[in-house]
Amino acid sequence: MADRPSEDEALERFRQVFDQWIPHNKSLQLEFLGHAPGVAMIRLPYAKHLGGNPENGVLHGRAITSRKDAACCPSGFIKR
Repeated sequence: MADRPSEDEALERFRQVFDQWIPHNKSLQLEFLGHAPGVAMIRLPYAKHLGGNPENGVLHGRAITSRKDAACCPSGFIKR
């Protein structure tokens, strides 16, 4: 029977899957930064092509909603 990975190893594996293997996350360059009790920290870097309003550079609501949606996955993973 294989040893269970440590929490740090499991989170690193999760980070790799989240950042690199999920096409939508990769396309938006979402990055799993870490977690705290009841919190998943996800970074959505600014990119001009994600702008909802070219005059003021505000991100499109769908990009922001995608980040919020992507945060549900690690939230479920880290909640034990």
